[in-house]
Amino acid sequence: MCINQLNSLLSLIIFQSFGTYTLLSGQPLTPEIAFPSLALFSLFDTFLFVVPVGLSNTVTGYVSIKRLQSFLLSSVNTVNTSVEDHKGATSNMDNVCMTSLIYCTQII
Repeated sequence: MCINQLNSLLSLIIFQSFGTYTLLSGQPLTPEIAFPSLALFSLFDTFLFVVPVGLSNTVTGYVSIKRLQSFLLSSVNTVNTSVEDHKGATSNMDNVCMTSLIYCTQII
């Protein structure tokens, strides 16, 4: 959400709260009620901005941790193969470790 949307959301919350107060209490909205309420709603402005950003960062971090965990705990595929070197001779390579990021070979 952008800042303008948050400001309009806060204005909507204030308007709805004052309307609900006047309808339910049957009393007019006086400055003694309105101004302290506006001060309280200004505290919500920071809260309405920080919570969505914090929630988004938390979910992103959780997904990243799960991806790293599945990568680090994944089993290593072992392939037995033979490779021809530059002189034409064939050598056996066992235990070629293949992962999505690292290729390591052990020549026996």
